[in-house]
Amino acid sequence: MDEKSHRRPKWPLVIGVFTLLYGLFLCLFYHPSENATILSIICNIGVIVFMICGAIGIILHRSWGSRVLVLGSWLYVLEGISTIFVVVDFMGGPPPIFVILGILTTMIPLYGWPVFLLIWFARHKLNGGYNVDGKENNPKS
Repeated sequence: MDEKSHRRPKWPLVIGVFTLLYGLFLCLFYHPSENATILSIICNIGVIVFMICGAIGIILHRSWGSRVLVLGSWLYVLEGISTIFVVVDFMGGPPPIFVILGILTTMIPLYGWPVFLLIWFARHKLNGGYNVDGKENNPKS
């Protein structure tokens, strides 16, 4: 076996560092509004915890890290979708186009990374052929 087959993949470190920074960004700028529900506060804190813990798991090449990040990403995306419905309901119908553009301008940077994580982990598996120490589980003969 050559040296290349024993190397760990590098993408978990990159994904993990960006996700850790994203989770810390969410943590630093999280401030619940005065009329936020308990469920909303729990969901937001859960997303922050999932992002930080999942990032640590990915950096350490643990398979549970990807599952935690996918769960946190789904939670955050579903929360964003529910926020859109609340805004539309509050406005009493479909909002004007400039309001839709404003919502999209806000949501793309905030929800872009969790959507990227959902797409990435649908295509890449952390434990796909590698165990914890970076050696192949099923080396080809």
